[in-house]
Amino acid sequence: PYPANWEASYIDLTTAIVDPYERVWLGSHPRQSGRKNWVFDFRTSPPDTFEWEPSARQDPGTCFDDLLTGVTSWDIDSQGYLWVGAHNGAYYTQAGIPDDLNSLHFVCVYDLPVGQSVNAVHVDADDNKWFGTDDGVAVMDKNFTWAHVFKTSDAEENRSGLASNSVTSITSNPETGDIWIGTTDGLSRLQSPYVNRAGGLRDLKPYPNPFAADGAHRMFINHQDLGGVFD
Repeated sequence: PYPANWEASYIDLTTAIVDPYERVWLGSHPRQSGRKNWVFDFRTSPPDTFEWEPSARQDPGTCFDDLLTGVTSWDIDSQGYLWVGAHNGAYYTQAGIPDDLNSLHFVCVYDLPVGQSVNAVHVDADDNKWFGTDDGVAVMDKNFTWAHVFKTSDAEENRSGLASNSVTSITSNPETGDIWIGTTDGLSRLQSPYVNRAGGLRDLKPYPNPFAADGAHRMFINHQDLGGVFD
């Protein structure tokens, strides 16, 4: 059940995700909700609701207009960072996703090499971040370095077989490395080397990092680091 003061019928929701703390994050379009977004914590009854306006919690002067406006997509990497696509750029949560959302802080990806409107964010099996924009696709590796840029075959630079530069969604198959890119002119498939690797304990990357072992917090691991899905 939704909290009694939350009028879902009046909100244009665009995306949702569940974080490692089992909270549900909801992004909205700014035309009806301003810049408000919500987090529901269903561990409590009734669910606790946290309403946040990203403009108050992101580094100033690093984005296109200093406001995270209109959440369109998000994903979580193996380090526990929440990556956010928005109408005016891409962001990530500083120091991962905090248990206490009052300390939530966003940092802007200010050097995005393509587009300004980020319609899709995806983290692949090798922890690369894929950003689908209104002007192509950019890929950032785990070291925060831009590794690839993809555009259509008739683009002046970074030509590829992308169906359209207007990208709407991105996903991948972690077993085969196939990257599926949805655009306004059709679906594109890219074969990549980014696949799951069967790992040992040395490959585990617990998060959040840093972790406070004070009995009040929980540590998580990404099951893909162990080479598969757990039932």
